[in-house]
Amino acid sequence: MAHYRVRYIESWIQKMMCYSPIVGLFGHRQVGKTSLAERLSDVYFTMDDKTSLQLAESSPHEFLLGAARRNKTVIIDECQLSPALFPALKEYVRVHKKPGQFILTGSVRFTSRKVIRESLTGRIVNIVIPPLGSGEICEINEPKVMETVLTLGLESGLRIAHRNLGNVGIAKNLISTTAKFGTYGGLPGVCFIRNQNVRNSKIASQIETILERDLRQILDTTLPHTTLLRVLKELAANVGEPLNLASIQRKTRVSVNTLRRLLAAFNAMFLIEIVSPMEGNGQPSIFFIDPGEAFFLAEGRLSQSQVLAQAIYSNTIATCSALWDSKVGPLAVNCHRTRGGTDIPIVLRTTKAAFGLLPWSEGMHFESVLAQTKSFMKVTGARGVILISSEGTEVKRHHEYLIELPHHIFIS
Repeated sequence: MAHYRVRYIESWIQKMMCYSPIVGLFGHRQVGKTSLAERLSDVYFTMDDKTSLQLAESSPHEFLLGAARRNKTVIIDECQLSPALFPALKEYVRVHKKPGQFILTGSVRFTSRKVIRESLTGRIVNIVIPPLGSGEICEINEPKVMETVLTLGLESGLRIAHRNLGNVGIAKNLISTTAKFGTYGGLPGVCFIRNQNVRNSKIASQIETILERDLRQILDTTLPHTTLLRVLKELAANVGEPLNLASIQRKTRVSVNTLRRLLAAFNAMFLIEIVSPMEGNGQPSIFFIDPGEAFFLAEGRLSQSQVLAQAIYSNTIATCSALWDSKVGPLAVNCHRTRGGTDIPIVLRTTKAAFGLLPWSEGMHFESVLAQTKSFMKVTGARGVILISSEGTEVKRHHEYLIELPHHIFIS
């Protein structure tokens, strides 16, 4: 693998370690949680190690006391494998309130495990680590276009975009990396592999581990691996589109109720994200956390528009992680749909404004773009739409509330 890339979210983690006794780093398997945690401390334990797991399960208080004697931040990797550890952690930090004592990492959301959720409520800051974005891969230190749009609006964002367009240092690697992002993804152990067969083999092995190991921790299911994989493949083929469980049920022969349970489990394992429509209109969308996995699982069934929408979603989430410690404030991601078929697949919302992100793909008519934009502008808080092209070098203003940016410029 290539050398370590500094993560946008790293400064926020360090800040939270100054306020909370426990910081949780969660995310997709092999997303880089352990590498990131080890940059913050050298006291490391993993529950994948049988000796550590046995001690944590049989004598959790003894395990914590022994680890804490080193007087450094203690990393406990894949901590969800030891349920007995969490009541002991609760008691330990009740007595020892010093910030930054523990970093817990896991590939399953704690909210999906009752014993963990109830033990650590109010005692932990949870931070989700997204896959690498194109900007992180190319080591763009301070992406500014998105932050400027979200805080100052389209016009100011357009000025920054024009400036970045002429920055040879930004453009040199970012254009090619962003073009590959929809198929390579951003998982550090996969996205740097150039050989497609090797890359696919790594993804297939990882999916098998997730379905055979991680899923069984949070969902009691008798469905065989082949059926679970078939469901994932159907979800991948529908990224960015309105979620139609009845259609997936017909193709997989899995009941709608079971599909709902699987969706919740896949979300808990950071495989997918369920993106809800604004103001309750229409059906939600499914995006995969990593575009490389979505592309692999869809097996050639994704349209150009879907590939671009998935890449924009994942890159946007990665770039947003650079904004946690900025003036942007809390961010939410939604979609916008109407009964008439208007579709803005990605909407970024702050407490004060909402901006739609619309992939500009081959065959799309500009009249349709304007119609979708006008529909979106009727939404409460809407401030504009950004038309994002997969390539090119044009930065344009089409309307007071519609601008066009190349994908690599939007995340720079």
